[in-house]
Amino acid sequence: MIVFGVWQLYGEWNDRLIFKKLQTQGEKALTASDWEKLPDILAEQYKKDTYGSTTPEGTLALFIDALKKGDADLASKYFIPEKQVEYKRGVQNWTKLGKNNGIDSTLERATDQRINKDGTATMGIFEGEKSFMTIFFIKNNYSG
Repeated sequence: MIVFGVWQLYGEWNDRLIFKKLQTQGEKALTASDWEKLPDILAEQYKKDTYGSTTPEGTLALFIDALKKGDADLASKYFIPEKQVEYKRGVQNWTKLGKNNGIDSTLERATDQRINKDGTATMGIFEGEKSFMTIFFIKNNYSG
């Protein structure tokens, strides 16, 4: 019972963090009832999302192109709305540290695409026979 209670509190806390990132770019406090609006806010964010491609390879190519240009704002648009603020900051840091070239050249090696019936897909990057990285893609059912 204690584990369930802790897990439920963690879920509510995580929902509040997601809402905070979506609505305020992580800068403002939430009102007590704001987190209840999260499903509607997420749906609206997904409906407005027109970034990406019709294929995982196309979306990855667009992301790599934005990285090469050092455009953190555009690169972050290729992530799910819940993660865009977080990953925008990551891309900004990669750019400041001059790591974009290494990251984009690694991502360009992605192969072995698998598309699942639920609209998700994966692409893998391998070092010899071993998987080095897996990239996950989710189809936006609102915007296609």
